[in-house]
Amino acid sequence: MKKGPMRWSLIPVLIFSIPLVAILSSQPTVLMTLILGAAAAFIAKSPIGEAVAERIRQGGQARHDQDKTLGTEYPSEPRRTISPEVQRKLQTNFPAGIVVIMFTDMENFTRYIERGDEEAYQVLQRHNQVIRAATQRGGGHIVKSYGDGFMIAFSSTRQALLSAKAIQERFRSAADRLDKGQIRVRIGLDAGEPLREGHDYIGRAVNLAARISALADGGQILISETVKQLAGPLSGLQYLDRGLQALKGFAEKQRLYEVAPIEALAYPLDSEIERGLAELERQVRDEGG
Repeated sequence: MKKGPMRWSLIPVLIFSIPLVAILSSQPTVLMTLILGAAAAFIAKSPIGEAVAERIRQGGQARHDQDKTLGTEYPSEPRRTISPEVQRKLQTNFPAGIVVIMFTDMENFTRYIERGDEEAYQVLQRHNQVIRAATQRGGGHIVKSYGDGFMIAFSSTRQALLSAKAIQERFRSAADRLDKGQIRVRIGLDAGEPLREGHDYIGRAVNLAARISALADGGQILISETVKQLAGPLSGLQYLDRGLQALKGFAEKQRLYEVAPIEALAYPLDSEIERGLAELERQVRDEGG
């Protein structure tokens, strides 16, 4: 009489163990894994089924380890990749190799704070808008901001200088529209191959650009000799030699240059005489051609 219940207890073992062994030979899925786990738990309730349950668990773990070794991805674990377009964008936004570092700093920002927080906030917002817009147009990347200044990286020396020029011109042109007075910004630049540290740069070029910016006056663009050599001549701009300057943290004096517009090209021909001379020159050139 005792053998009857034992024979009936073997039925679920045989029902589940045979197809489960066959299933394990094929590639598992998340659903199959859940089914196998439930079946193993059910079979394990029987003393005879403990050995079968253990075999199922070992077989599933072995298959899982094999899949990991072969690089097989489960549906619930899709491979995460970055598209080439996103990679190019990240590389463009954060220049590598030779990098031009620009530091900007608003001159005497405390005077706006003394007039009230609301006025200081409006000036700071205007300041940030101008610099961010010029940086974006010039293909630069804002590394970080610190109160009333920015650290910006460029992959092109010429674009960096043109962006600095655009910033100063924009602040000068906006002076009449600001009841609070003209925003004056100091700008300093150096170029080199700084080290990347997370979302920041460290190195000589960073330190030198910061020191040059601190030495500049409001509305002035100062650059190192390295930047001058890399950029070369730029239409409408001139490099004014400001001599050797002692900068904190640098044993040797650094030769700096001011980037300024060529005054003769900064204004259109206004007088009748100048327009007449220009017209005469054009006629002579056309007749000669």
